[in-house]
Amino acid sequence: SHHIAAGTLGILAGLFHLSVRPPQRLYKALRMGNIETVLSS
Repeated sequence: SHHIAAGTLGILAGLFHLSVRPPQRLYKALRMGNIETVLSS
């Protein structure tokens, strides 16, 4: 259940940031983070 809660918080935080600030920079950061996560795993 901890993973579900963390995932929900992550989604809510993502939606909050997308609605509050321009998404381009956040989107680029998320893409870079996802690439690093995939490469490291």
